[in-house]
Amino acid sequence: MISIIVPSYNVETYLPRCVDSILAQTYTDWELILVNDGSKDGTGAVIDEYASKDARIHAVHQENGGVSSARNKGMESMTGEYVIFLDSDDWIEPDMLKELEDAIRRNDSDMAACDSANVTQDENGVQTAKTCYKWGKDAKEKTVSGKDAFYAVFYQSATLWNKLFRTENVRGIEFNTKMSYGEDTDYLLRALQKCGKITLIPYCGYNYFINRTGNVRSAKIDARSIELLNNAKIVYQRLRELGYVSLGVYRLQTVIWQVICGIPTDDYKDPAYQPYLEACRMAARTAPFGDILAYLKDGRFPKNARMRYLYFYFSPKSFVERRKKQIEKK
Repeated sequence: MISIIVPSYNVETYLPRCVDSILAQTYTDWELILVNDGSKDGTGAVIDEYASKDARIHAVHQENGGVSSARNKGMESMTGEYVIFLDSDDWIEPDMLKELEDAIRRNDSDMAACDSANVTQDENGVQTAKTCYKWGKDAKEKTVSGKDAFYAVFYQSATLWNKLFRTENVRGIEFNTKMSYGEDTDYLLRALQKCGKITLIPYCGYNYFINRTGNVRSAKIDARSIELLNNAKIVYQRLRELGYVSLGVYRLQTVIWQVICGIPTDDYKDPAYQPYLEACRMAARTAPFGDILAYLKDGRFPKNARMRYLYFYFSPKSFVERRKKQIEKK
């Protein structure tokens, strides 16, 4: 059986789509643990209604404690051989659970991961999905371990929601309740240390809804951005301690780039954005220059991503100026 844990906060509009996609799964041996994290809208009522109609759905209510607290609460009652963590505003394809579970059994793996699609919605409600080929457009299923596993996951797919774990490998690993953003990457790092083999499948099973209000990927720069940067520093240090220096610097680069892209290119000189640009610069300088040099020489990472780090290290403002010119040329 698969335990599905879905933390939910003020998502009454989106949660039904998520739950309905689970009810439509071709794999039916699952339990769904919906954790209402002190929502102020009708999320709690939506959860109770679904739980009243299907015995596999369990409603859990708690005072607002954040997404990490909600996931930890959900894990307290999970009983499945496998566990997956989904986001309440996203949805999955009908065969996703079957594909992931089959992959683990077929390869005697501890974790399986699939491709995903980034879904955007315009002002008219029209949605566009773009498949993210995590391991290459023409990739074939493969099982990796050790260093190859870390690079496959943290280079291409450092998200939590497209991965199925053997429960025995992650039981006892808790989400850091001091983290509200980037907590999934932190958890994934610790979970991966407990997984011997992971299987990567070229199947697009997860739909990630990018531009919902409140989504970190779609949000403009704010206090959350500073937390993302601080948490990225923690992940970098842990990867460094494990011997994955270049990978740690790459993860720093990825988060810094995400934060900088939240700064409007037309208003980047506004004094209000200067503290964020400085925070990006200081985050880039978390890594000793020797680590940065190793990253710059590491051909496993795209050249543009490596060169981008130098902008972040010396002058994030120059990077925004360059980005502004590129946008104007289009």
